[in-house]
Amino acid sequence: MENWQTIAGRHCQCDDDPRRCRDCQAYWPCTYRLRADHELSDGPALLDLAR
Repeated sequence: MENWQTIAGRHCQCDDDPRRCRDCQAYWPCTYRLRADHELSDGPALLDLAR
């Protein structure tokens, strides 16, 4: 399993369309990025969609 820093690094805003995730093309911020940010911050996520 990849670590959360790697996942957060891959799931960034797309350069061509900032409304989309570069890796999965979902609307930004995607579920993967929200979950990675939550895991890395050890705090509550703004939107807890990843659980």
